[in-house]
Amino acid sequence: MNQGILAFLSEESVRAHREYLNTQKHKWSVVEKSYPELKDGFEHRIRRIEREERERVRELKCNIAFHELYFNSFGESYQHSPELKCQFGSEAEFLYQLYLAAQDERIVGVVATLSGRNIKIVKLDSYAAISHLTPILALDVMEHAYFGDYGFDRCAYLKSALSYLNISDIDKKIPCGIAKRNKP
Repeated sequence: MNQGILAFLSEESVRAHREYLNTQKHKWSVVEKSYPELKDGFEHRIRRIEREERERVRELKCNIAFHELYFNSFGESYQHSPELKCQFGSEAEFLYQLYLAAQDERIVGVVATLSGRNIKIVKLDSYAAISHLTPILALDVMEHAYFGDYGFDRCAYLKSALSYLNISDIDKKIPCGIAKRNKP
């Protein structure tokens, strides 16, 4: 279990959230048994799945990917990111932009994504929205992520969660980041 997430969520909350993820993975295994072609990742090409079912399958797959990224987005202490400083002016500005995006009550999560070498903050109105993105960091803002520890206080959850984001990993995920561009 990622120890960084335990800095702002109780073990009980993390366990419940992991159980949710495991339930989604179990559903996925049932879907894969029904449609073995999905193991290749080409659910859009499977003609025998009706359009509505394809969307449900894509949403489930993206839900799992989002939550796995969420659980891996935290560290135990604050770290630095030259890339965020370069692109946002400061790490604090990046975190503030994430905080503002996560305030939207209509979304399920926020991700930092790559578009070429540029980092963008994207609000997700559904988990399936990540299917066309290259997410490098995720923040779950559904109530199941924080209700056990913070009740309805999303702001308190966000302030705590943002202070433990593993932002130094962002630099490692950029194909040609600032550190590589500055080398002779």
